[in-house]
Amino acid sequence: MCSSDLGPPEQWWEDVYLDTVCFDDDILRFGLVWPGPQRLVFGTDYPFAMRDPEGPERIRRVVAPGADRERILWQNAAALLGMSAPQSMQAGVQRP
Repeated sequence: MCSSDLGPPEQWWEDVYLDTVCFDDDILRFGLVWPGPQRLVFGTDYPFAMRDPEGPERIRRVVAPGADRERILWQNAAALLGMSAPQSMQAGVQRP
């Protein structure tokens, strides 16, 4: 498929999600601005050699606790996969 088959970005952009494998805090900060936390999903690329071993720590360093962190760590992926939150999350249990 070539890019001309996709049409203008406004027709397909809402179907695009990016993962957090970026190896750099500043790049992740940019991802929070564009495309935004609603379009980011946590990724590791495990078991491949290019995986980001600092992935979870990077998320904790860069993304403040709260809604955006939860979106990135699991909510966006769960929504994409049509899954609901685990019972412990629905009860409001806070994670570190």
